Amino acid sequence: MADQLSEGEAALYDRQLRLWGVEAQQKLRSTRVMVGGMSALGAEVCKNIVLSGVCSVTMVDHRKLTEKDIPGQFLAPFDSLGKNRAAASVQKLSSLNPNVKVAAEERPVADLENSFFDSFDIVCLFDYPFAELSRVDAYCRSKKIVFIAGDTIGSFGWMFSDLGSSFYCTSEVVNIKDGQKVKTVNSHDLNFKSFDEAFSNSESMKNNLQKSEIVFMALLKDRFCADENRGSFRDASFPALAETVRQVSKDFDVPLEKLPTDLLCDAIMSKSAEVSAVVGGIIGREVIKVASRNSLPLNNFFCFNQLESTARVISV
Repeated sequence: MADQLSEGEAALYDRQLRLWGVEAQQKLRSTRVMVGGMSALGAEVCKNIVLSGVCSVTMVDHRKLTEKDIPGQFLAPFDSLGKNRAAASVQKLSSLNPNVKVAAEERPVADLENSFFDSFDIVCLFDYPFAELSRVDAYCRSKKIVFIAGDTIGSFGWMFSDLGSSFYCTSEVVNIKDGQKVKTVNSHDLNFKSFDEAFSNSESMKNNLQKSEIVFMALLKDRFCADENRGSFRDASFPALAETVRQVSKDFDVPLEKLPTDLLCDAIMSKSAEVSAVVGGIIGREVIKVASRNSLPLNNFFCFNQLESTARVISV
């Protein structure tokens, strides 16, 4: 059969076949993934999913590689400064697993026609404005394409997933009965919120802001960067940040004292490669779950705080 693993593939994926089985690996082999935003986080995710053995990975990015991207963006060689981040990453990413088709698209996500996303089973966007995430997710949701978003903000990182209104998967539970292991397979039909439902509704955002400091950091960065005259979030001045914080407090009716303003210094520091590694590892694992459908995915917001070495999953 065409979908059977070759001897070479079986040898290459031997360790993961023992972990999640042949059927899951076959599903992975037919999964097409788009990764938009070849930052350090994008590089981590691409590495993880290429090594897992998906069918193809298409990197999308219109931005050029700068010194601020290094060393976190390890897929692009040092002599690629000034070149497109996606195109510069193709050769090294391809070398990690020749069985996976790797391509680059240099147009901005905002310029991509909706039909472009039809070629993928999973669409990931990292370090994009909320408005762009909402637009792309709305289309993907209408086409039953899995959507994953994420970003790193200094010492913090997050992932949001929209697997649609009805995502079917199974999970296994092993119990000990009469000294014997008894495996039970449970079926699940999960409902995920869209990005718009989670982050564009004022009442939802008011509640979400009080669930996690990471939600606040994500919203603060988005609001700050919406003003093109302010420049990069990492180069933000405290007066400009304070103005944005006050606006968030006013717009969502959340008292200033309830917002984690004491963490602002840690949010505007240079992006941490360690945070990207943690969040990228989680996202890579979620891609595997989505493709194989044999484990419960995270529903729907993963957040990581490097300062406290803590990670949580909340529903936003």
